[in-house]
Amino acid sequence: MRCNYKKSIRDKENANFTSIKIVNANPSLYFADMCYALERLEEKNYKFFSTAYTDFIVAEKIGVNAIQMVYDDYISEKPNYKIISELVLVMNWRCDYAENEIHNEDIKNKYLELIGKSDKYAFENTFNNIDEEMYYLDIAC
Repeated sequence: MRCNYKKSIRDKENANFTSIKIVNANPSLYFADMCYALERLEEKNYKFFSTAYTDFIVAEKIGVNAIQMVYDDYISEKPNYKIISELVLVMNWRCDYAENEIHNEDIKNKYLELIGKSDKYAFENTFNNIDEEMYYLDIAC
C-alpha cells in the first residue's frame, strides 16, 4: 500500500506553481504523524483552522528548503495573530516530532530558526492589543 500526497508549491524564483507528488512507501509513518498531532490537539483542546500542519508534513518530505518556502508563504500573507499563533504552534510540534520521533537534526534546527523569526515577527507586527498577545502566548507556547 502506498500513500500519495500532491501539493502545489510556489516556485519563488520563477513565480509559478509546481505540482509535486510525495510517495511514502510506508503509510504507517504518516498515520503515526497524524496521531501525534491529534494527541497534542486533545491536550490543548484546540482545532486547526489552517492547513499549516499538513503543509509542513509535506515540506519535511522534500527537505529544509521546502520548509522555508512554506514558512515564507505564510509570512508573505501578513498573518493575523491567530494564524501566526497556529503557525508557531505547528512548528513547535514539528520540531518536537523531528527531535523525538524521527531524530532529524536538520529539520529540528530549521524549525527552531523559524520559531525564533516568527516570535520576533509576531511581537513587532501582529498584535493590536493585550488580548491578542495573550492568545498567542497561550496557543503558541
